Amino acid sequence: MKYKCTEGFSVEICDDDGFSTDDYMEIEQGSIWDFIEDSWRLVGGEVRLESNAGWIEVSQETFQKNFIECLSIEELNNSMGIQGIEVTMKYIDKSKDCV
Repeated sequence: MKYKCTEGFSVEICDDDGFSTDDYMEIEQGSIWDFIEDSWRLVGGEVRLESNAGWIEVSQETFQKNFIECLSIEELNNSMGIQGIEVTMKYIDKSKDCV
């Protein structure tokens, strides 16, 4: 599943052993992230997300506050059926990863 960041925030950057580097990564509003469903975590976050920018682990509270699920155009079409497609397509920017 894909999620869109609704409010930018920053997360601490950790090395490959899970230790802080004392640097921070800005998570940009509007960025698209893949929800990773496996239970493996490096730094103990409750939710793991990945994007072209890398990966993050955040608390469930941060996830619920800052992300919304989004649908690909294909998923939207499948969920709406034929009747909804013609109306909805007028409002979709096809260059976006999700709506």
